[in-house]
Amino acid sequence: MDKLTQIIDWLAMTAGVLLGFLYGDITPLMYSLIAMVALDFITGLAAAAARKEVTSCKMFKGLIRKFLILVLVAVAHVIDCYVTNTYPVIQSAVMLFFIVNEALSIVENAAMLGLPIPKKLLDVLEDLQAESGSEGKTKIEEEIKEDGDNGS
Repeated sequence: MDKLTQIIDWLAMTAGVLLGFLYGDITPLMYSLIAMVALDFITGLAAAAARKEVTSCKMFKGLIRKFLILVLVAVAHVIDCYVTNTYPVIQSAVMLFFIVNEALSIVENAAMLGLPIPKKLLDVLEDLQAESGSEGKTKIEEEIKEDGDNGS
């Protein structure tokens, strides 16, 4: 039992060192990003189920995309800390970009499920998306138009 405990301790330590190197401190932005990624996956699964389009291939592709978001955040952290030797400016910008995109995707999924979307929320998220430099890749307005006027 002692050997097993040592192996588990070593694995936990190695994982902690690796995560610390890749992400640095776990900030409120990181918590927000993790929450948005998880909520987007869940709402995306619900929207796909409602349309009867759930497939393992699409789920795997979605999980890979979520993993790549975390990879890009890690790359940004490594650039901040080990290349430019500055505060986590690039990492924060990358996290904010993906937080906004994930939030828009959650709203899009809610619209696909027929939930009325408050216009003010939609306006704020679209303004944030425009400021972040992201192209309008969401279909929120199309979904709302298809379902009729879903709220203000």
